[in-house]
Amino acid sequence: MGSLVFGSPEGRTTELKRQLHWDESSTDIYSAAFPPEASKSHPKSSEHSKKDGWDLENLAPNIIFRIRLFRLVVVSTLLIAGVICSTLTYNFLRQEEQDNFANTNTIQASRGLSETLTAYAKSSKSTFPFVTMPMFEVAGKNARHLSGIDVFGFLPFVDEDQKNSWEVYALEKSSWLDESRDLYNNESGNETSGFTEAPFPLTITQFTSDFGTLKPAVLGQKLYTPVHQVTPPPLSNSLQNLDFITLPSFARSLEAITALKDVVFSDYEDVDLLARMAYPPDAQDTLAGGRGSVDYDASPRVYMHTPVYSQLSTDHEEIVGVLSAPFAFDLYLQDLLPKDIKGIHVILESSCNKWATFELIGERAVYLGLGDRHDPQYDHMEVAVEFTGYGGIKTENIPGQCVYTLRFYPTRYFEITFDRNTKIIAPAVAAATFFWLTLVFFLYDRYVQQRTVKAIDTAARSGAAVASRYPSRILTRLFEEASDRKGCHASQSTSLNHKPTLDWTDGCSIDHPCTLPFKTKPIAEFFPTSTVMFADIVGFTVWSSGRKPEDVFTVLETLYHAFDKISKNRGVLKVETVGDCYVAVSGLTNQQENHAVIMSRLARECMHTAHALTKQLSSTLGSDTAELSLRIGIHSGPVTAGVLRCERSPFQLFGDTINVASRMERSGRSGRIQISEETADKLTQAGKTDWIIPREDALLIDGKGELKTYWLFLGNDDQQWCGSSSNLTRSVSYTTRDEDTGDSVYDDLFGTSVGGASESLSKVGSLTSDKMTRLISWNVDVLTLLLKEIAASRRPDPEPGRSTASSRPPLPVRTQTKASPAAAVPGRVLDEVKEILSFPLSDAASSEKKFKEGDVELEETVLSQLRVYVTNIAAMYRNHHFHNFAHASHVVLCMTKMLSNIVAPGDAVNGAKHPQQISQHDHTFGITSDPLTRFACVFSALIHDVDHCGVPNTQLVQEKARIASFYRNKSVAEQNSVDLAWELMLDENFAELRAAICMTRGEQTRFRQLVVNAVMATDVMDPDFKLLRNARWERAFWESRADATSRETINRKATLVLEYLMQAADVAHTMQHWHVYRQWSERFFQECYTAFQDGRAEHNPAEIWYYGELDFFDFYIIPLAKKLKVCGVFGGSGGEYLNYALKNRKNWERTGREVVQEMVRLASA
Repeated sequence: MGSLVFGSPEGRTTELKRQLHWDESSTDIYSAAFPPEASKSHPKSSEHSKKDGWDLENLAPNIIFRIRLFRLVVVSTLLIAGVICSTLTYNFLRQEEQDNFANTNTIQASRGLSETLTAYAKSSKSTFPFVTMPMFEVAGKNARHLSGIDVFGFLPFVDEDQKNSWEVYALEKSSWLDESRDLYNNESGNETSGFTEAPFPLTITQFTSDFGTLKPAVLGQKLYTPVHQVTPPPLSNSLQNLDFITLPSFARSLEAITALKDVVFSDYEDVDLLARMAYPPDAQDTLAGGRGSVDYDASPRVYMHTPVYSQLSTDHEEIVGVLSAPFAFDLYLQDLLPKDIKGIHVILESSCNKWATFELIGERAVYLGLGDRHDPQYDHMEVAVEFTGYGGIKTENIPGQCVYTLRFYPTRYFEITFDRNTKIIAPAVAAATFFWLTLVFFLYDRYVQQRTVKAIDTAARSGAAVASRYPSRILTRLFEEASDRKGCHASQSTSLNHKPTLDWTDGCSIDHPCTLPFKTKPIAEFFPTSTVMFADIVGFTVWSSGRKPEDVFTVLETLYHAFDKISKNRGVLKVETVGDCYVAVSGLTNQQENHAVIMSRLARECMHTAHALTKQLSSTLGSDTAELSLRIGIHSGPVTAGVLRCERSPFQLFGDTINVASRMERSGRSGRIQISEETADKLTQAGKTDWIIPREDALLIDGKGELKTYWLFLGNDDQQWCGSSSNLTRSVSYTTRDEDTGDSVYDDLFGTSVGGASESLSKVGSLTSDKMTRLISWNVDVLTLLLKEIAASRRPDPEPGRSTASSRPPLPVRTQTKASPAAAVPGRVLDEVKEILSFPLSDAASSEKKFKEGDVELEETVLSQLRVYVTNIAAMYRNHHFHNFAHASHVVLCMTKMLSNIVAPGDAVNGAKHPQQISQHDHTFGITSDPLTRFACVFSALIHDVDHCGVPNTQLVQEKARIASFYRNKSVAEQNSVDLAWELMLDENFAELRAAICMTRGEQTRFRQLVVNAVMATDVMDPDFKLLRNARWERAFWESRADATSRETINRKATLVLEYLMQAADVAHTMQHWHVYRQWSERFFQECYTAFQDGRAEHNPAEIWYYGELDFFDFYIIPLAKKLKVCGVFGGSGGEYLNYALKNRKNWERTGREVVQEMVRLASA
């Protein structure tokens, strides 16, 4: 301690001058604008400046932004002039190709034929694959005419169990061949077109390994894709029932079709197989469609595969087949250029690492061969166009999908024969460009003049405001320094992006000492009297360890903003903030003789304000936020203040006064203001004797010895900040589940049985503790926000922005008889636990919605029922030391933090498209993509220890309690908590709340399952469950790596992560700050010690606690933290929990024995 930093006006003045490109000669203008006497000659300047909103810091960036904008326009104009010719050429060629491609209607024609098949299946009530469309040749002829494609073949998907039925069906429907051939003969006008009579294949056939002959299809194959209907009709029947899935290229394309659900292009290969088998070479003249003979070996061809859907809406429908067609590229490069333009090379590049070269000669496209054959000297003139984009096809580069790009290059012939017709246009463009540049520079010069005038005017009106914030002597020195700057900023570049440099004329060594960087005296003054305050937020480090970063900054910004306003109103100079410590000084400005009184009043006002604000923030940040308080120390004495003339020119305080003030704060108490004897003397001199209270004990400070200190009286409510809130107390008295009769908690709480609970919900005892009230309100706020997210995900609502829950179906009552030893209850909670839960798929459209709390409103009935429900849950917790409602609220807090740390879809890439969002959804296993899942997690955290008896399940089993017998001696407390909370939710008084949570039966079932799995996961002491979870972890995260993208694997991982999140939240205190761990560990020890004293524990916890905690860390906490890191859902923050666990384990091993002794002493007191 001893030096405090604050940004000086000299530094900001220097920054502004550098922004405005002022040289040293410009300083006279600045000095004339506001001389050192400005604070005296313009006493109202500060108020006027504030009123008009003029200040250098806000004005300069705005002016500089406009100047840079005009510079950008000038540079952009020059660049545009240089590339305009290439841009026009690119746009011309691209538009020509788009028009040519669009005219062919290739993609649209293929999709149209696919939709025709789907429409016929729906109208005829046929089920794929057993669909044969009559008059197929008519529809096929239109598709071939529109697309220019020679052949289309329909390949339905036939499952293994459909194979035999399909073979019978295909033979029965083979008459379509005769019908199509007749239609084709009538169309061509030929009596015979070479159709051969051959037996129709009775089974699905496949190629042999050499693709030379056919053989029957292999049995046991999961999927077959036999050729069914073909247009034009094949000359030979050998093509029918040929299974294309055995072709490697087709199998890869099929994977891409399934992933993209859109048209897919294959790679170059012998893709004219369909045409070769169906049509002999002498029949291919007819297939050319009027284009002449088609040489299938002349240029590379690919298959274009179009999916056929079971329904006309293709968003989420099943793919039931594909339309496959040979696709020739040279056809679609024809007629691209005018007749007189020759010598353009077109490189057809495939993402599958293949190339082919064509040359455009007028309206013709000539295939030159495989590979890239263009002239490299024209690489800089390349124009690239994505080929598959024109038809609206998805162009993701995934396995099985080949994305094609056309790259255009000129040739030497084109360069020689090109007639330059721009001799007139070029001078005109140059003249226009010159005129535009002249106009832009004229406007730029005008803005520079306006900027200078405004900057000088702003500086003049801001001078007095600056003077009021700093000591007048320091301000005078700053102005003098500004007029004759030859220090560290003298050689600094005028650019804001350049760091200041020192003028070292010679190298630094023993023989050649460094030249001193400053020629003038330092800017420093001695102030013989002042008062310094240090205000620290007590408990903030511990509190922040369990909070989200935004919560931490919310507290700091709220408190510091309030302190700044108080300081400004009282004329106190804020020096700095260091973490959670606020430092201020009085007596340095405006000749404050009563600086000790001013600082004392400021300290008291800060204390009161901090108490009010933390209490207010506790409703949204947790009840323990209200327990944050200030510890303030004040000391009066001399200080040295000045400005260090270096980067950012910080304002600093030095001297012993700073150290003593810091010691006053550190040796003080929470909620109190400790002042030194020097400050107390000044208050006494000012007649404020009643403000000070002597401290009972003398303060021993290193280097100072014993110091007499005082407490500053805070007023009538002086003691309310002296300690934390009282322990949780409730005036309600009830018995939860009686261990002798098995009766429910509701029998005593409501005066009735569970079935009649609705008649007396109002009889719940009042919860009188302020802390308990804050806990209930905070939990209600957390659940309300999650309910709003659920409502927002269900938009559109009947009224935009408003969720109406009254019309939704209520949650079904889970039938369960009265708990009794002989009752035959149909199903226990434990029986509902599933190994794999079903999580919703990624909804890209929903994930793009930005949820804003103010956009969604819940019905008042829903909010009222939610508050009543949480209040009843709080009343159902017993008043144990550890397993109480405060612990449940802490678990809720930790659960919300962990959910917020999970990377949500769309966060990794700003503005991510749907594929990235889906990938991110799968990476986090969908946990944060669904609001209902998040609500279930927090809801489970709230109710997981309802009616806990204060002893472990093993003790209940050993005591042969009826509740243990009722739940078959397994997970007794956990099942009891779920049953009680669920029974309460099913009461008719919470019908609207249930409807707001779940809209459909599916949501109702899934919500119940999520809660059951989450709460049952908190039973970590059952050895069978532990072995089962470890086996599930190995199966999910290690054995299933080869199938990591399947829905079953993702759901398995999500289920495990959900359970581990609940476990981690339940014991989160072990993975937080050491003080948080100590606090909750002491409570748990006290609970166990009380049970031992009551005869409900076999061993004295004091004897086994030290080694028990080490084992708990080694065999549960640390492995759990490692799993949280390995699962990867927390991104870069995954190691936070493990780091805290390892630190706490190390601290416990070192100090645990002493801690146990202290806990025994407290528990025995």
